[in-house]
Formats: sequence, C-alpha cells, structure tokens
Amino acid sequence: MPAGFYFLSAQDARRVIVEAWRNPPKAAEHVLGMVMPAAKTPLDDAWGAVITYDDDGYVSDEDAASVDYTSLLNEMQQATAESSKERVKQGFPSIRLVGWAQPPFYDRTTHKLHWAKELEFGGSAQHMVNYDVRALGRRGVLNINFVASMDQFDEIKGAIPAVMAMPQFESGSRYQDYVPGVDKVAAYGIGGLVAGKLLAKAGVLAIVLAFAKKAWILLFVALGGLWRFVARLFRRAPAA
Repeated sequence: MPAGFYFLSAQDARRVIVEAWRNPPKAAEHVLGMVMPAAKTPLDDAWGAVITYDDDGYVSDEDAASVDYTSLLNEMQQATAESSKERVKQGFPSIRLVGWAQPPFYDRTTHKLHWAKELEFGGSAQHMVNYDVRALGRRGVLNINFVASMDQFDEIKGAIPAVMAMPQFESGSRYQDYVPGVDKVAAYGIGGLVAGKLLAKAGVLAIVLAFAKKAWILLFVALGGLWRFVARLFRRAPAA
C-alpha cells in the first residue's frame, strides 16, 4: 500500500458495503478487501475501492481495439433496467446506468483495463460513479472498483495512477506468462470484462455509497457495532 491509503480486511469491507453503505448482501460476495484514503472512515464522505478476484482463466485481449462500446453501453443499460426491478422488490433503491463517466481504455503494456460508469440510485440528483480497474493475469483478473459520488470523480482520477500501480502479479502468474494449450482460457474477452459478463446476467455489478446520512449514522452509533468498528479505523496507522 502506498502512502495516503489504508486497507480494510474482507470482513470489514463487507460490513462497510452492506451496513454502512446499505447495499444488498450480494454486492459484498467474494470481496477480498477495500482500499480507502487515509484519515477517512466509511462514515465520512469518502470513496472506497472494493477488491475482488475472478479465477475464470486467461482473458484474451485480441478484441480490445474492436469492441463497440456504444452498443455495449446500450446493452448494459437495458440489463441494468431489468435488474433494477428486482432490487426494488427487495427493498433497495432503484438503479439506472446513466452512461460512461469515462469510456473504457485498455493499456496493452501493463495489461490493465479501466473505465467508469455514472449511476443513479433511487432517482437521486446526486449521481454515483463506479470506476473499474482490471489487472489481467495468467489465470484470472484482479478487480478494483472505486465507489464514489460524481463530485469526487476528479479526486478518484488523481488517485488512479497510485492504485493502478498496486496490483502486480508475481513472475509465473503474469499475463505474459500464459502458456497456450495448457492454461485455462476465459469464455469472454475485453468486451465481456467491461460488460461484467453482461452485469452478471443482470445481477448488476454496482455499489452505491451512502453519503452523510445522519439518521443512519445515528442509528449505527446507537447500536454500537459500527461505531466500535470506525473507532478501530481511527487507531490504525495509514500505510506508508
């Protein structure tokens, strides 16, 4: 971890996503941890970067230059609209994929892909952004998903260079170490990564961040559990 950030364990990250940010439990499945800016807690108006890993195999980047991201966006918007109906039935805010906050870009040198989606939750005028970074490896993909409000987008972009430098596969597990005919190959390419395998078949890979919800904060303080969790964060020294 570079200076200016700290890391939350898988258990703490799940509590933030589900309890503090009020997302469906499914949104926290398979989470390995979370990166957050130093001197901020999950109850502050702070972004967080959620980390997961997909062991689907080697992802071919041959389609990187040929993906029609406009058409792909339209498909993703339709899938999101369908998934939103189920979210509402479960008592969670509706979700709308507004568009690209930043179109997809693939760096063939580092084998890292990144893009950003602008999202609307519950019809709120305050839109959110999910900024996705994918680091391709020999056997799978490391996923880093920044969750923030649109007014923090410039702050996120400022942190991207440091965060994109974090994931480094060891020798033997790097993208260039792939052995054709021996290693498992993923059933999708770069386009599939951006679509989230079409948003996990309309389960929608998006997380909302609850900002300055005073009533919710007071509730958690009264219950005590999350307050003790936040107190532990204040005692942690940021990574140097």
